[in-house]
Amino acid sequence: MKVLVELFRINGGKPGYYLANIRDKKYHYCGDEWASVKVKLRELGIGRDEPNYHS
Repeated sequence: MKVLVELFRINGGKPGYYLANIRDKKYHYCGDEWASVKVKLRELGIGRDEPNYHS
């Protein structure tokens, strides 16, 4: 329940995608598009850029 309250608080209950680091009690709003989740993960240093196969 505490996680839900915190997620509601960080962005005024705006619909969309959220990331929660429960161990460190950090919560991030990503936006309302799935692609914005990848952007937020990269901002947080998680994951890597997809290789560019165009020659």
